[in-house]
Amino acid sequence: VKCQDVATHVNEFMHKKEAHAKVLTIQASFYPSQFFAQAGRSFVRQGDLLKHTSDGSSTRRYHFFLFTDSIAYGQQIFKGYYKFHRLVSIFDVSDPSEVSNDENRELQFIIKGDEKDLRLEAETEALKTEWLTDIRGLVAKLEENKEVVGFPNRRMSSFAQRFEQHNGRPGDKPKTKKKRRASTWV
Repeated sequence: VKCQDVATHVNEFMHKKEAHAKVLTIQASFYPSQFFAQAGRSFVRQGDLLKHTSDGSSTRRYHFFLFTDSIAYGQQIFKGYYKFHRLVSIFDVSDPSEVSNDENRELQFIIKGDEKDLRLEAETEALKTEWLTDIRGLVAKLEENKEVVGFPNRRMSSFAQRFEQHNGRPGDKPKTKKKRRASTWV
């Protein structure tokens, strides 16, 4: 084993540890408190974006946190703290300006999520490009991992997946352990 290989491994480990610590810090900045930390999830980027309502009638500024598998957002309560709005698992991203010449859509992009699609708008073309590049890279990695691991090709939130793994399907009776009787000796 070369020293360079060991150094690379240590650097990768430290980077993952720092990214996980960042997830925990973000998690603590939301009210009501949220649980974002899970295996394989790490922080990618954050920033303010405009979110368009589903009918396109209005917009609202939120602070977004992009993770390796999802995006969370909320309204800033005060510096560094946010009122939680939603966590959406990411399945795809599209650029409406690529299919439409509408000038109003020039800075917009759409994140296709498990429960909801988000139409977002960046302040500048450069910022939009940065978000799109990061999200497209994450989507490609998620697709690659699905093929390797063999996940079903359906939209299911990560919470629902974890719930099914640990508790069965929603609506099932909770699993209970049988009580053991103590042995009696005569």
